[in-house]
This record gives sequence, structure tokens and C-alpha cells, in this order.
Amino acid sequence: MKKIFLKSMTVLAAVALLSSCWDTMDDKADIDASFADASQAQKAGVALTDVTVTSYQSLDANVTVADASNVIEQGILVSKNPEFVDALAFDGSYEVFTDFESEDDSPAALGLYEKSGSTYKLTSDTEIGSKDYFKKTMPAAFTVTAEGLDGETDYYVRAYAVTRGAGMVVSDVIEVTTPPIPFYETPDGWYTITEYALDDDNNVDPETKEEYPMIIQSDPDDETALSIINFGGWYGAGNIVVDAIYSPEDHQIYIPSGTQIGTHSKYGAVVTGGINAALTAYTSYIVIDFAQLGGLLTLDGYYRVYCSAGTFGLYTMSGVHDVETDEVKPFKSIKALSTLK
Repeated sequence: MKKIFLKSMTVLAAVALLSSCWDTMDDKADIDASFADASQAQKAGVALTDVTVTSYQSLDANVTVADASNVIEQGILVSKNPEFVDALAFDGSYEVFTDFESEDDSPAALGLYEKSGSTYKLTSDTEIGSKDYFKKTMPAAFTVTAEGLDGETDYYVRAYAVTRGAGMVVSDVIEVTTPPIPFYETPDGWYTITEYALDDDNNVDPETKEEYPMIIQSDPDDETALSIINFGGWYGAGNIVVDAIYSPEDHQIYIPSGTQIGTHSKYGAVVTGGINAALTAYTSYIVIDFAQLGGLLTLDGYYRVYCSAGTFGLYTMSGVHDVETDEVKPFKSIKALSTLK
């Protein structure tokens, strides 16, 4: 529940190597062979085991690394170009702690951590003694999610690992194709809403990020009528169904200012109202833009939430249509929606 406020809103240096005039250059074939061997060794160091397209804009890639203890960064590269021009990098670097086995190595060199309770403290102590030490390393197998992709597009995916000895090594490439972007004629559906509050200077405060479900259903007998459940994250606080207006022409949703969206246990009716994008005036409606392709919701301006005792503050929000949830919990009626738990 939101809190109430009673106020308004290598440098590389060249090194000359002197050699005897009697020395001869290595044969070109030997040089090429050494590079080929190195290439094969690098390719064997990191492997892209499989790629699964999870939606029109995302995929999951499973990666394995042969020597995770030598890796300092790892992830996947995704590109529309087979040469990986303008590739997008998705980081899979997260570290794990493993038991320290050898007392002969230097803890400082290995980056060892001394365990104290449930925390780990970096130590340079070379005397292991009876203490428990752990080595902080990358996982040998991990999954990376790539998001923000385009629908109906061919993508090339490969894994990479940055190692202490060989620099960046990469895997073989897997090509996948994302499905078409779903088309929605109306904004009906389940949405995951991301909301932020504005601070005292009317700037978006990232620490107030909140996510919650919101449900929209149109009236089969009136294309301009919509019902919304859980606007503002008030699900369970009265299960109030908000009546809204939909404009099929410009794909906008209008919620009249002064609309009750919930009930506070102490202060009674909780009401919402629109604020323009410049934060200079209240508006008659909260306006939400609905993009037919992708089913995205974007608030046009801001909104406030208030009750008889004061205001809860100013907010901004955006939403993503959760297609899988639509399939799991199809719409029956407004009455059925209002009693969902």
C-alpha cells in the first residue's frame, strides 16, 4: 500500500626486439597453423548450447564455459548481422563462491574471500591457518535473457567470455528468428504495470519502482467503453472496477479525474486525477496511449492519488501486455474479474 503524504508533489608500448642477423623468420605455414590452433582452443573455451525464442522481443541463451575460474566477464552477443556489426551485448556475469582447496596459492593473487557469518570479506592474508576461504568465480553454466528485440527478425547469437589469459573468446553462432509482433485491436488483457512516484522536486524517483498487474476489458456492446481493475495498484482494496473511455481512432484510454480507484482502511475513498505532462495543471482525464502493435501502455502525462486527508503523491506508469496470462485466465465477465485473487 502506498504511503500517504499531507503535501503536494595497453596503452600499448612498442617494444623493439633485437635478434641476431643469422635468425630466420618462422615459416608462414607454421604461423598460420599456430593461429588456427589458438582459434580452435578459444572456440572450445565457451559454448552456446542452445537458444530459445521466448517471445517476439526476447530469447534465452544457455552457455557453458570450460574454465570459469579464469573468466572475468561473460555473456552473449546478439546481432541482425552475421558479422556481428552493432551487436547487442547481454551480460551473464555473476559470481559464485567455491571452497578454497590449495593452501599453497596466494590468496591475494586468487582474490580469496574470508567467510564471516553469512558475508565474505576480501583478504590478502597468505596464512590460511584454520580459517575458511572461498574463491569468487564465474559459473561454468548459465542462462542469459536478451530483451528489446524486433519481431519477425533474423538474429545471430553467440556466447563470449573475457579471460585473464586469452582475452575475449567466442562460441559458434546460432541463428534464430523472432515471431511476428502480436496485433491487438483493443487494449483488452492483463498487463504488468511499472510505476514510479515523483519526488519533492517532481523528478521520477527510481527507488519507488513498483510493479503490479492491471486488467482491462472492453464492453462487447460498446466499443468506447472499458473496465479497468487495479489501476494504481489498488488490487484487493475494495476490488473497484474503474469505468474508462476508449477511443479506437487514436488508441487512447481516458479515465475521468475524480474516479475512485480504491478504499483506504482509514481515510475512505481513494480518488485519482490527471496532471499534464508539464506538471502545471490538473486535467479532466488521465490519458493512456495504447499501441496496437505489442500491446504497450504509456501514460500521457502524470496522475495523482488522493483522499480526504491529503495526497499520496504524483505518479507515472507504463505497461506491457502479458499474453501468457491472458491465456491462463481468460475473461468471463466484469463480475468474475472483480473477485479474482
